[in-house]
Amino acid sequence: MRLPGFMCLVFMIVFLGNGANRFQYIQLSGAQKVKPKPGKVTEQRTMAVNPSIFPAAAPESQGISAEALSELSNIVKDYVKNEQVVGAELLVVKNRHTVLHEAFGWMDKEENKPMGINTLFNIRSMTKPLTGAGIQLLVDQGKLSLTDPAAKYIPGFKNDKSKNITIEQLLTHRSGLPLTIMATLRDTNKFKDLVTMANAVGKGGTRFKPGTKFWYSDAGTNVLGAVIEVVSNRPLDQFIGGNLLKSLNMLDTRYNTEKSPIKSDRVASLYAGTVGAWKKVWTAKDEPFYPFAWGSQTLFGTPQDYARFLAFWLDKGKVDDRQLLSKEAVLRTLTPVSRMTALGSDMKMPTGFPRLKVHYGQMAMVYLDAEKNRMQPVVIGHNGSDGTFAWAWPKQELMILYFTQSRGQATGLRLEKHIDRLLINPGSVSDPAPVPENLKFYLGKYTARTYAMRNAVYEVSVQNGSLAIDIPGQMVFELKEPDAEGRWAFKLTPNVKFTFKRSEAGVVEGMEMNQVTVIPKKQGEIVTTGICPEKFRAILGEYVIYGQVLAVSWQKKGLSVDVPGEGIVVLKGPDEKGRWQAPDDATKVIYFERTVEGKVKSLNLIQTFQFKKGVAAAVLVEKVIKESGIEAGISKYRELKENPPKECYFDERSFNTLGNKLMNGKKMDEAIAVFELTAKTYPNSWNVYDSLGDAYTKKGNKELAIKNYRKSLELNPQNTTARKRIDELQENKKN
Repeated sequence: MRLPGFMCLVFMIVFLGNGANRFQYIQLSGAQKVKPKPGKVTEQRTMAVNPSIFPAAAPESQGISAEALSELSNIVKDYVKNEQVVGAELLVVKNRHTVLHEAFGWMDKEENKPMGINTLFNIRSMTKPLTGAGIQLLVDQGKLSLTDPAAKYIPGFKNDKSKNITIEQLLTHRSGLPLTIMATLRDTNKFKDLVTMANAVGKGGTRFKPGTKFWYSDAGTNVLGAVIEVVSNRPLDQFIGGNLLKSLNMLDTRYNTEKSPIKSDRVASLYAGTVGAWKKVWTAKDEPFYPFAWGSQTLFGTPQDYARFLAFWLDKGKVDDRQLLSKEAVLRTLTPVSRMTALGSDMKMPTGFPRLKVHYGQMAMVYLDAEKNRMQPVVIGHNGSDGTFAWAWPKQELMILYFTQSRGQATGLRLEKHIDRLLINPGSVSDPAPVPENLKFYLGKYTARTYAMRNAVYEVSVQNGSLAIDIPGQMVFELKEPDAEGRWAFKLTPNVKFTFKRSEAGVVEGMEMNQVTVIPKKQGEIVTTGICPEKFRAILGEYVIYGQVLAVSWQKKGLSVDVPGEGIVVLKGPDEKGRWQAPDDATKVIYFERTVEGKVKSLNLIQTFQFKKGVAAAVLVEKVIKESGIEAGISKYRELKENPPKECYFDERSFNTLGNKLMNGKKMDEAIAVFELTAKTYPNSWNVYDSLGDAYTKKGNKELAIKNYRKSLELNPQNTTARKRIDELQENKKN
């Protein structure tokens, strides 16, 4: 059973760091693209490169180390090389001078199109600060007040659930509104305009009492966009475009909507996935995601353009000699209000900046000194969920912008640590503290063996005196001391725990990761298509997370979950503990949590991942294949087989995974070479011969495909798939 976004830790952590919009919530890799409506006339717009207002300068002339910038550049280059991102653009502006501006990797990998300077990215949640600035402009003009209830402008808020929500609560994500009211991409077409959408948000009501806590809400930010339209009597894109984008000379920043799509060869194609497994899910040739401009997202732009907006904040709302936004409005925006939490949870938003913690103002992320406990921001900025990051250091007159189009990674968080080490506090890194004796047993690299994450390498180290785990493509997470059962939980959340496995001699041989994803139950109609036992009726209904709806119903075959993009899955169970299991997948278990009164409040998904200590030889071979080709990879295989280094191990499954990865990447000759080597090493593995059959089938060699399927069937007579493939290939040969 593949629940969207829950295949591995990535979906939970990704955020998270991305600022954290998740129209985020919609898992793009499984979504269908919206086709243009028949007969619809759309405007096509080609954009020119906006000249820089940040002239190039030698780093040393601005008091910044060229060597440090070079190392920062190489770090991003390695992100591309290691497939942590598909492509990226990095801009560093010091004292309003460009000291580094480089592009890396691919704008569109399949089209062999390299990333270029001034590429147009979907900046997602980085739209929010501009929407917030639009509200502040109207406040400056006396056309609305932060204490005004949203109901004054949006009729849908005139009900007991929403009538008390204020403009200020919407700006600070303290409105109590949900993350989103949309479950799928197609829901974006449910509303004819932004005000209609905002009315629906108001009618839907809150999830908790307004003003009581921070809860990131795209729905609330879209309401702010609608308020701008009502008060200004102009469409949101026209108001923001005319009053902010034009005034700030952000000529490359545009709303990308169905009515006004951006058609430019400078738009980066969007990829979704995780390290080494990126899938292209949208290009500029496709219909835009958005039917009209939203307050929470919709803008596309360049790092250089967004630097202009950051400079606007640094200049306290002034543009040239004009005070476009009052100093008081900028102060309101950048004054911290709440400790920022991760998307859809109360987990504190992580950051890679040592000694800083992330707060939120009025549509701005503000980073405070965690040690000095001062309210003066050290860093200001915002992020976007497709992988765009923007930071500014007011005291240092420094701006850094790191844009990617790779959704499902958090390299920006990793980069934060390097930025601090290289540019903010150079030379501050002291000799590492001694590793406590009781932690030395756990240190080292661990390779995932569970299929969903197989061959991913996690490294266990010590950070700040605590055991920590480096999650590929994410960041290093510190662990709490183990509980009575020996489980080490993330300090950031108790829902991810690790247990270390020891041999009879007490040697650590591996670890197990357990992740619990809590999916709240939505009250509403219970759906059945069969006779449901009374004891199970309470668990039927809809469960919603990140705007995605999982419908639990009773079908003729039993308890079923309708997973978006996947279809209906019938569960096995329950066992004596009330747990249900995904069919043919023991790594995923579901149980339903109840309140003290016995009312069902959530569906909890538990996923288990196994790791073996050491690095699988397949991982080392894959690295060589990427860098030097298949022949070098075969040589590396033989070298490792003859003289395996310490903590390097061979197993059939990891090499089979490598072969399948190459095959899925359409590198058929490389895949066949890996499968052939694996078959020689593991001649009794029916799985390898089955994979060889698949590879030769895709290669178009029916004879060798049949030969290998037969070998697989000989080793495993229960392999019905191989028998079916043989029949299909033989039938095709006849025809």
